[in-house]
Formats: sequence, C-alpha cells, structure tokens
Amino acid sequence: MSNTAQQLIKTAASLHQAGQFDAAINACQEALVRVPDYPDALYFLGVLSAQAKNYPNAEHYFERAIAADPKRAEFYGNYANALLEQQKYPAAIIQGLKSIALNPNHPQSQNIVGNAYLMQGDFVAATPYFRQTVALNPSYASAHHKLGTALQRQQQFSEAISCFEHALSLQADYPEAFHSLGQTLLESGQIDSAYRCYQKFLDLHPEDASVRRKMMEVHPIWNEALQGQQIILRRFLETDSDYLCQCYADDNFMRFYHHYLPRKLSSEALAAKLRQNAVLHPCQLKTIDWLILRIDQPGEPKPIGIANLVDIQFAHRRAELLIGIPNPEDRQSHAGLEAALLIMDFAFNRVELHKLTSYVYGINPLAQKNTLSLGFTQEGYLREQLLQPENGQLMNLYSNGMTVNDFRTNRRLAKLALRLLKRDITVA
Repeated sequence: MSNTAQQLIKTAASLHQAGQFDAAINACQEALVRVPDYPDALYFLGVLSAQAKNYPNAEHYFERAIAADPKRAEFYGNYANALLEQQKYPAAIIQGLKSIALNPNHPQSQNIVGNAYLMQGDFVAATPYFRQTVALNPSYASAHHKLGTALQRQQQFSEAISCFEHALSLQADYPEAFHSLGQTLLESGQIDSAYRCYQKFLDLHPEDASVRRKMMEVHPIWNEALQGQQIILRRFLETDSDYLCQCYADDNFMRFYHHYLPRKLSSEALAAKLRQNAVLHPCQLKTIDWLILRIDQPGEPKPIGIANLVDIQFAHRRAELLIGIPNPEDRQSHAGLEAALLIMDFAFNRVELHKLTSYVYGINPLAQKNTLSLGFTQEGYLREQLLQPENGQLMNLYSNGMTVNDFRTNRRLAKLALRLLKRDITVA
C-alpha cells in the first residue's frame, strides 16, 4: 500500500473536518490514481457523496469499497445509511445486517436496521435492534426515542413512556420526544400529563400549529364551567341523574331535542354512567355534556336544560352543537340564546375549534329559524332522512354550519353578546 495514498486519505479526513468537501474529494481521487481500488479512498468518496445527497455516486463507491475489502463492517453500515436516507428500506436492512454480522457491537448499524424496519411499519422487528442500540450506547437519545416509538405502536405504553422520558433525560430540548411522549400519554389516558408535554414542545417550537391543536384537545379548560350572566353551564355530574331522567321522559321535549338518545335507563343506571364519564376528559368521550343552570334567581342554581358538543372531530376541529330547554317559560328568558353564545365563545375562542354544525329536524321549523338567526348557514336539506320511532314516519333534516370566520364577522352576534354576556365574544 502506498504511504502517499494513506497520507492523502488522512489529508482528506482533515479537509472534510474543516468543511472543505471539494478538496477532500480531490484528495481521495488522487489516492485512487496512486492506488486503484484503494478501499479507504472508495469508502470515503461514498461517505462524501452521501453527505452531498449524490446517492448514485455514493452507492457506486460503497459497492466498489466493499468489493475491494468485504470484511469492513463500517463499509456496509454507511452504505445502509445511504440507502435508508433514500427510503430504500429492504436494501438498507440487507446491508445493515451484513455490518452487524461483522461487528455486532456497532450501535449505529443496529440503529440503522431498527430505523429501516420502523419506517416499513414493522415495529416488532425494529424493537430488538433499538434495544441493542441503547444497550451498546446508553446515551443515544435518538435510539431511546425510536425504541419508544416502536413500543408505542405496539401499544406497550408503559415501557414506551419510560423510553421517551429516558431520551428527554439525555436531551432536555428534544421536541420530538416531547411530542411522542404526549401522544403516548394521551393514548394511555393520562390526559393532564399529555397536556404538559405538549406545552413543553411548544416552549421549544411555539409556531407549530399542529401540536398546538393537540394541546387544545387535552386542555384542562374543557372541564371548566361556562359562566354567563343568568346561567352557568357545567359538565354533567352523577347527581344530575334524576333531572336528566325527567328530561328524557318528556316525549315532547325529546321529539325536538334528540329523537334517538337512549331514554330507558333508570336513574341509578344513568347515575352510574355519569359517574364513569365524569372521570374521562371530553377528548376521550368525543363529546361534552353540560347542564344549564339558572343562577340569577334566589336560592340554589336551578337546572333548566341541557347543552352538548357531540361528534367532536379534533382532526378537523369540528363539533355538532345541541341545546335543549324543556320548560317554555325558561326558553322565554333567553337562556337558550345565552347558552349558545357561551358555547360559541368556548368553541371558537377557548378550545379553538374551526366549525360548529347544527342539525335541525324538519318538524321543528322554529328551531331552524332561530339557528339561522344566530349566524349559521344552511348547508343542506336532506329529504325524508330520518325515521321517527314514535310514528314510523320519515322526516326531513336541515344541516347548518358556522365557521370561525362566520363567527368573527357576525355583527349581530357581537351585539347579542354585549347585551347578554357584557362582552364581545366575536373578537379574537
């Protein structure tokens, strides 16, 4: 082997470290002039080409280097990494396994194979390679994160959480680990902890709108009461079962409020269901149910109705609005209007939904008129859409919607809110 060729590779390494890539390439090529098929020169040219994203050249040089010296584990390992970067996952696995066969104690090759399996969606196959990576290099934060990801996708939440926390103990400013930990905590039902993780992610990347939406999905604000002037809306409690049973037993009310809600539960059975739901966050239920209580009269707050956001689709930032007040006298006090304003304020300003929908039965034209007067736009009219269980007749259905832009630009809503809530809710 020419001493000059070896010296040229050392020079190329120094130039590469100094950021002089073209000069490093020239030094490698000069070494090949002196010693054709010099494996170290071919290998280094493969590394430099891969760093420049010139993958055809990288593959060419790696293959020549391997042909010249097929016992060098690092040749296969860096070839595998170049293939991984091109999303050639099966080929990356083949080369990565050849590297591991020659040197099983090389954490980078173990990690490359794990990543290739992970990107193919084979989480079971990826797991042992990430385990081996962190065993060989316990301070490898990214490998702990990827191991956690593989475990999370297998619903092994407890161990996945430990992996993400370990990654963060090694690298405190690791936003991807915060995001993964938040998602895993959410999937495992640890809502408050997920909220704190998303907050920490946003401390590092406050401009990330998608993570902000995830944070709003699990925000504690969903559990807070909505305070008005004459009413307050709070989430259902177990103790509301008697009142709710009375509402559900009122056929005339239910005919317009919700035809298809299960209505035959006893007060005790309903109380048990309410108790179960009370410990769950609305993001887990995909709905939030409020009791409407009058607070402007002497004595204890009096329940007068029900309000809901149902079919909450967090991915699309959309929910369906329902409000029902059984007693006509309570409806005359503008309690329903105030409830609607409170919910719009909550939906658009506090939890940052993009759209509210409202479906109104064709047998309730007054409700449709009131819905449009609030600023909803009729988006559809479905003829003979629903079967009425009490008489077997088909009824029509109005489909209405309000976007956040509709809400912000509605001057009538602004005036109503100033009158009933003493503030303009349409202002962002």
